Amino acid sequence: MANTIRSKLPHILLTKGRVEALTDGIFAIVMTLLVLELRVPDLPHTAGQREILAKLNELRPFFFSFAITFVLAGSFWFFHHVLFHFVRQVTRPLVWLNIAFLMFVSLLPFSTNFMGHFIRQPIAVMFYFGNQFILALLLKAQWIYAERQGLMNPEANSIWKKHFAARTTALILGYGAGLAIAFKDPEFSFQVMGIIMAGVLTVMRIRQRREARLEQEEFIAKDATENGS
Repeated sequence: MANTIRSKLPHILLTKGRVEALTDGIFAIVMTLLVLELRVPDLPHTAGQREILAKLNELRPFFFSFAITFVLAGSFWFFHHVLFHFVRQVTRPLVWLNIAFLMFVSLLPFSTNFMGHFIRQPIAVMFYFGNQFILALLLKAQWIYAERQGLMNPEANSIWKKHFAARTTALILGYGAGLAIAFKDPEFSFQVMGIIMAGVLTVMRIRQRREARLEQEEFIAKDATENGS
């Protein structure tokens, strides 16, 4: 009896829409919380322009950490949306992988604020990149699990699937490099991250275009053969 109930649980409880709704809600809250550390300078109303600008200048690390995290969080949300566009159904392991992913999404306001306070300290930047690196790994893990367990839509475009896999690989490599470089040079680590991501994506984009062109040429050749016969 217990085995029968357990076997029905995935079909009754684990709906794709609920997972997406929870994910969207957490991303919305987290991305909103990021702005709370950008506080108005604590100055009297009679403060002069020079004083105000000086205080705003002190907030530069917080503006930087807010801006970059908001964009990166939006990227993770987009990639998650694409992932679940390909997934046709969910299982309990996939749900728990997603919950682990959301736990580190929820950590973003802390890691962002931590980096804003200590942006020149290796430990703060390493913590920040570590947060992003784990997010990229968990996103990739969900993709690999769904693909190996046959949870993907069989009609999903193969080129788009390769494109997604390439992007998540670039994220892992970029954040991993940033994490490693931050130990020696926190400021330079962001440049290294961007360069590696751009390089990996460029190479993979070239390969994808070449594969797409070959597929198109094969289709045209096959169509011409069939029409000729």
